[in-house]
Amino acid sequence: MNVKFEDVGRLPHPNDNVAIATRRLEAGTVITMGEKQFTLPDTVLQGHRFAVRDIPAGESLLSWAQPFGIATTDIHAGEYARNDGVIQELRHRQLDFAPPATANFTDQIAPFVFDEDKFCPSPPLPLYDDIKTFMGYWRSGSRGVGTRNTIVLLGTSALTGGFVRSLEAKLQPYVGQYP
Repeated sequence: MNVKFEDVGRLPHPNDNVAIATRRLEAGTVITMGEKQFTLPDTVLQGHRFAVRDIPAGESLLSWAQPFGIATTDIHAGEYARNDGVIQELRHRQLDFAPPATANFTDQIAPFVFDEDKFCPSPPLPLYDDIKTFMGYWRSGSRGVGTRNTIVLLGTSALTGGFVRSLEAKLQPYVGQYP
């Protein structure tokens, strides 16, 4: 089967060397990406990554323009990007295809280092003109109203994960003050 890359994969950043499969891609699928074509030697599951260009052993795998692993073997365009965790997980699934048997990269994610000197918070959003209600509840007796104070730190992409973990660590000492 011949398919266009934009119909089956996403490249979060133009410099990435692996893409995210937007659907299951069968072994033997020929992908056309611009002027080049490559064939998938293995079935790639939706949400998993595959190489879009050759990655020599020792080179970083990039997604969102961030290195997340080091190739342990030469990885050719079209190959399923897989570490030991992926291999183990695939072994536990009841798949209708034979997955790759060995990993072709190891994890290597640089820890996030928060630089307070370079941090520049965004300006606060303007308040609503007409504030009348809030999500609260009536407390017993004459205690008035209350809210459930829940703070959620949510990273919305791979780029923000390290920042969220750093922020969580910085806020952890204050958790006991707000039961």
